[in-house]
Amino acid sequence: MKTARIVTSLMCDALLGIADQNAPKPQIKAEDNLPGPIRVGNCTESRAGYVPTEAGQQANLSTASEQEIGAYVLWRLRNGYSLALFPMQSGRIHAEATCYPAKGAKEAPAP
Repeated sequence: MKTARIVTSLMCDALLGIADQNAPKPQIKAEDNLPGPIRVGNCTESRAGYVPTEAGQQANLSTASEQEIGAYVLWRLRNGYSLALFPMQSGRIHAEATCYPAKGAKEAPAP
């Protein structure tokens, strides 16, 4: 009797697992509430990493100049990226740069 319950329980679990695999997956889409279309540019792929300084080091919140951060942001925007900047606990600045490429785009070298 106990064995029959266990087998029945396992069969039900297996059938539910198969049914879950066939269930339609929900489509999730994030949309920004922007006032117009995003400008496309010369970028070729999205990138993530720490913001560099002119000296090639990782920018630090306490030592990076406004000009260094501004130059990085302007260069990314001009090349078709949208940016999200994150102040990390380490003091460095992490950037998520999402690319919006034009057809046949070739990215300009970083400044």
